[in-house]
Amino acid sequence: METESKPIRLGELLTRVGLLRAHELTEAIQIAGETGLPIGRVLIMSGYLTDQELQAAVQAQSFLKDKVIDMDMAVNALQKVSQ
Repeated sequence: METESKPIRLGELLTRVGLLRAHELTEAIQIAGETGLPIGRVLIMSGYLTDQELQAAVQAQSFLKDKVIDMDMAVNALQKVSQ
């Protein structure tokens, strides 16, 4: 799987799970660049994610990087958190 050979970006993970739409990510990246705020803070302030969803996604990203879980498990876990 290609995503296992390179680190997965947080936005990619969030869009893959369905917690974030591509245009929302693009908008948040633009705002973060203009304001200097972290992308996660922009996503929460914009109402795209809850703090809990962001924390879970960052944790899943870390577990993926460390190969503790695979992508399917990460997606499943994040979908549960969002419910």
